Amino acid sequence: MQKSFYFISFICLMGVFYANIFAETAPVASIQEGVFIKEWLVCGPFPNPLKEGVVEFRHDETTLGFYIDYLAKAGGESNIIPEEGMSIDPGDGITRVWKKYTSSEDYINFNKVFDDNQGGKVAYAFCYLKSDTDKEVVLGIGSNDGVRVWLNGELIWDNHCPRGAMIDEDCFNISLKTGLNPLLIKVDQGFGNWGFYARVVNREEVLKKLKELPDLRGDITYTVENNSLRAWMARHSKYRLLEPPVQYTLQLLNANNEVLQTASANLGQSVTFSLEGLAEGPYRIEGKFTIPDGITMEKQSFYYHGKPTVIVNLGEFYEKLPNKRIELLFDRNQDKLKDSEILKSSEYMPVLEPVSGGIQELGGGKYAILRTDLSPLWIRILLPAPGLGYEWYMLNDSGYKFESKEVQEIDALSEVEKNLRSRLSNVLESGNFPNSEWLFQSYSQRLMLTPIRQAKGEVSPEERLKKIHRLSSLKAKIAENDSMAVWFSPAIEKVGKEEPVPDCSLEYFPLDIARNEYEAFQVVISPKGTISSLKVNISEGKTKDGYTLPAEQFKVFEVNYVPIHTVSDYYGDLKEYPDPIVPVKDAVNVSSGGNIVLWVRLYVGKGQPPGIYEGKIQINSVGLNLEVPYKVQIFNYVLPPYTSTETAYGVSPDYSWHGPLTDDQKKEVFDLYMKTCMEYRISPYTPHAFAPIKWTFEGTPPEAVLDFTEFDKAMEKYLNQYNFNAFNVGGLPSELNGEPRYSKEYNRLFTSIYSQVQEHLREKGWLHKAYWYWVDEPPPTDYPEVKKGMELLQSACPDIRRLLTCNQEPAPVPYFWGVVNLWVPIFNMYEETRAQWRQSLGESVWWYVCTAPRAPYANNFVDHPAINHRIRFWQMDKYHLDGDLFWSITYWLQNPWEEAMSIGTDGQRWGNGDGRMLYPPRREKPTEPIIEPPVPSIRLECLRDGLEDRESLLVLERVDARKAPIGVLARKERAEALNRLSSSIKVYEQNPLLFYYYRTKIMNLVARILQGGS
Repeated sequence: MQKSFYFISFICLMGVFYANIFAETAPVASIQEGVFIKEWLVCGPFPNPLKEGVVEFRHDETTLGFYIDYLAKAGGESNIIPEEGMSIDPGDGITRVWKKYTSSEDYINFNKVFDDNQGGKVAYAFCYLKSDTDKEVVLGIGSNDGVRVWLNGELIWDNHCPRGAMIDEDCFNISLKTGLNPLLIKVDQGFGNWGFYARVVNREEVLKKLKELPDLRGDITYTVENNSLRAWMARHSKYRLLEPPVQYTLQLLNANNEVLQTASANLGQSVTFSLEGLAEGPYRIEGKFTIPDGITMEKQSFYYHGKPTVIVNLGEFYEKLPNKRIELLFDRNQDKLKDSEILKSSEYMPVLEPVSGGIQELGGGKYAILRTDLSPLWIRILLPAPGLGYEWYMLNDSGYKFESKEVQEIDALSEVEKNLRSRLSNVLESGNFPNSEWLFQSYSQRLMLTPIRQAKGEVSPEERLKKIHRLSSLKAKIAENDSMAVWFSPAIEKVGKEEPVPDCSLEYFPLDIARNEYEAFQVVISPKGTISSLKVNISEGKTKDGYTLPAEQFKVFEVNYVPIHTVSDYYGDLKEYPDPIVPVKDAVNVSSGGNIVLWVRLYVGKGQPPGIYEGKIQINSVGLNLEVPYKVQIFNYVLPPYTSTETAYGVSPDYSWHGPLTDDQKKEVFDLYMKTCMEYRISPYTPHAFAPIKWTFEGTPPEAVLDFTEFDKAMEKYLNQYNFNAFNVGGLPSELNGEPRYSKEYNRLFTSIYSQVQEHLREKGWLHKAYWYWVDEPPPTDYPEVKKGMELLQSACPDIRRLLTCNQEPAPVPYFWGVVNLWVPIFNMYEETRAQWRQSLGESVWWYVCTAPRAPYANNFVDHPAINHRIRFWQMDKYHLDGDLFWSITYWLQNPWEEAMSIGTDGQRWGNGDGRMLYPPRREKPTEPIIEPPVPSIRLECLRDGLEDRESLLVLERVDARKAPIGVLARKERAEALNRLSSSIKVYEQNPLLFYYYRTKIMNLVARILQGGS
């Protein structure tokens, strides 16, 4: 008995001894609600590799470092008790050391802790939580990106997802023991910000905030264990903190929608479905729960049991590609439209959306299709594009119905080729081909060169891909001699420096254009030897009736290339991409090998007679001369001088790229940027940057006295002459006359100023162009403060629109209904039903892209297909958007001539070309003043082309349908074009043959309408 007493006493003493040692070597945090834990032991960085064939960090099962136990040699993630100075060898030959880190801010910023902090990393942080008793508390975590948490050796939280760090985004119960509780946190990283917040929080405060800002996370997840399906719903939801607990219910349904099993559990807990005796095939899991305030969350997921019966075969060829992706699509209207007659009509066009999951990689280029319960089901694959990067290709535009239980294998490349042939054949045979000689020849020739009956013998994947490229590109050889080949590329196809001469041909360079429109084509010169320089001259064009198209209406640019070191997303490739276009002043100096690409842009004045103009392009170099024809078709209508689509683009020139400038020279340069904006039909945020509205406070109590002199002078020029259609009034000052924001006196002074501004803008006819853009992308935690500011604006100057950019949840956001009236959701957060309802109330809806969203969405990245930059404006027209916003076109923190990737000050990689669509006038910062405009880009050209395309589409939309038959035809043609080119925001056309087919049809019809046709 006495020995036992001594033994127990010894163990307790040793526990205290070791706890004190550990406390000396690892930080100890006492339990204080609301206090951030800032002292940690940290260790890293460790690699965060991607699964083979994946090029972007999705922060799911394809991002592998999150799941690797890098601490295995030191006891493992569940057992590690680190000390300062302890070494960790994960087996890669690089030793990491645990070190103390005390943050000066609430955020533990791993980008500050580790120099090597980009391109896929994971790191650990460790401390002790000291508790005076056994108890339960709530731990609040916010991480960028995924996070795992161990407490007392047990994995208690696991949330792998891409996200920015938001305070207390994850809140969950933890059980503390008396004394020291070891806490280990692991956070993974792709690019950009990296770190976490951690603190103990007050449960009631968390639940109180939930009433204002509901937690909308309700996804169903599952694992297969021992012939059972273990599933959760809303596993990471804060509603798991509610007392009494909220229960969810899951049902397992077969392909016939029969409920096979039902199970319920509290949020945070799992349910189990037995797989015993379950027939092979697809199953659906449906879930539902309701919280006390009446909100009901419904979600569904998918499970496939047994061996798959549908295999898509892409072959070993596909395994070798750096980017591999296959996607299933379904018609989201199938469940909405109960009318089978509509669904089976030949005129019905599905609204296709990607299906989450449903594909199993089998190896060897084979993929199992698991969602055979969806009928019809569409399949698309990512393939190398003609020239550069990757694009989506549909296997069958009609979709598949997998009703047989027999195993079937689909030859994917063969299906893609057949589908492309079918598309082109159907267009030619429709009897409705537009009046376009060159386009008709392009269709016909490609079908002739790619016959249905193949030569004897098996077609190799490489040969099949060549056929696919032929059927999905308009590039064509124009002429060739002993020195060079000269070929055509449309504006919406990017040309690779080493891209071979196409095997299709045209007799001339074609261009279709309206009056008061810009449009371009590319002249590609493939030298067969060395060319040091060349000159290009374009003659005037003439019609058969004798009308002349002046040569000076053409402008020639040399296409320059920028290197891609890291792709923006799966559309990109690690090659040099064309983007800057430099005006050719005399000759093109050829400094490197490969293709020489010229961007030939035409502007047609509004008074130019319509018709077909023919002329010559002369290409001269030492010892060689080549003359090639062009043919321009000018349609008989004029685009308006104003732009119907509102735009708001950030334009803040970095004047250091223009050398040392005086203040007057800066104003002169700024005006050159404004002229560039005018040329590209975009409106900058602040054209009045050098001419702000001025005010002073006079009298007792003080009242605002405003001076509009300089402002009016600038805006007469920019709004009335340059036709900018939107501008930002400004921000909310932090103080006015010494009074802090939102104080009673501040609000009075603010109203005194901006009520006068509002009335002045009304008097000048500019009020409809004005908006307030004073806060950007607020997180939900900031919503109350943002709402306060919006309410002040609404009170002080109710007729100036109040803009809000939204990237946290589907928008327009209900929390701000009634105070915001210019909604700008990020592209992937646009919610169609809400948006169109708010528009019906008289509000405006724009959208925007920036560093997100990435593929499959169309964005402004350099390494996206060129058509992506233009198709967004067709999508805008389909969804009736009022405007487009882009945060900056002059972000030059890096030299954009040398580094395509836009990188923030914290190392975050935003995407190639994000925030920069203009280039500095020189490749290096000059030491002498440079009073020149910036260099434009292919992306900016495509963007303007999209804005101009929309002007034609709007003509069709505005035609009175009662003016039959032209009104009916206008609506029909517009709907067909928009639905064929963009089935949905994520599923859109990337084939230039189809794009130009619909564009030409639209232009023919608009010309007919505006000339009084019927």
